Amino acid sequence: MSKFTDHYFILGVNENATVMEITSAYKRQCFRWHPDRNPGVEATTRMQEINEAKRILSDNGLREAYNNKYRTFKAKLANQNKNKGENSKGDNVTPKAYCTCNLKTDNELINICTNAAKYKLEYIHTVLQELKKRNYSLNTINEIIRSRKTKAHR
Repeated sequence: MSKFTDHYFILGVNENATVMEITSAYKRQCFRWHPDRNPGVEATTRMQEINEAKRILSDNGLREAYNNKYRTFKAKLANQNKNKGENSKGDNVTPKAYCTCNLKTDNELINICTNAAKYKLEYIHTVLQELKKRNYSLNTINEIIRSRKTKAHR
């Protein structure tokens, strides 16, 4: 399956979001990921994704064309999961191309690992891969999680 970019996920809005909601989400993401505020290597790439998402979702014609592709992708994904014999309650495993976590901070990713039981294994795997890209070792992640759990029990 080819990689599909979920512009709604990138901006953190749902499919029924208004242009005002999209603009507001765009501003939040820009504030969070602008290279001047976030000196990380991936900040420029993230800003390009955010700009592209806003450009497509703010234009009615582009958004309509995107929504057709979006619905087709979701239908293929649901059909693929159905063919694998998984239940259809919405807790299907999604392919790695659809699981993305590159717009989350390190702290958010480690929080996801801390509460791994709440998430699907595929998503945890993607989160760990993202943390590895950010130069976190499994030992470091474990130490951070243990220290947080220790502080929480005090």
